[in-house]
Amino acid sequence: MWRERWESAESSLHSLELEVRRTGAFSISGGDFDRWDLEIRVGTTGSVRVQMVIEEHSGQKQYVRYRSWPVASKRRLALAALLGIMALWPLFSGVWLVAAVIGGVALLPLFVAFLDCASATFALQRALAKLEQREP
Repeated sequence: MWRERWESAESSLHSLELEVRRTGAFSISGGDFDRWDLEIRVGTTGSVRVQMVIEEHSGQKQYVRYRSWPVASKRRLALAALLGIMALWPLFSGVWLVAAVIGGVALLPLFVAFLDCASATFALQRALAKLEQREP
């Protein structure tokens, strides 16, 4: 995002956090030793983490870059892995229907985590679009 006026990094991050909360998402600021600046959550099983970098240019102009990546709940991933492993026993025993049902249930936590990460990413995109509209 290109800015014609200077703004501090803390103020920029605070503005993003306020816009994210206006979309209905929950946000958590990163600590001093975290590799991310803001975590955005919509559900309980997935989130998106954001890292912000500001390039200073002449004339008090700035170029702000945002990097984001999804983060799924480790408990949900462990539950999906456990159910997937449990589906192997009926599969090797020749009980295909039971293996398919357990395998399908194993995919549910992954699907919910995917939806939560996608919703958080959408909230981030909407907040960034609103911030970009404010710039002259």
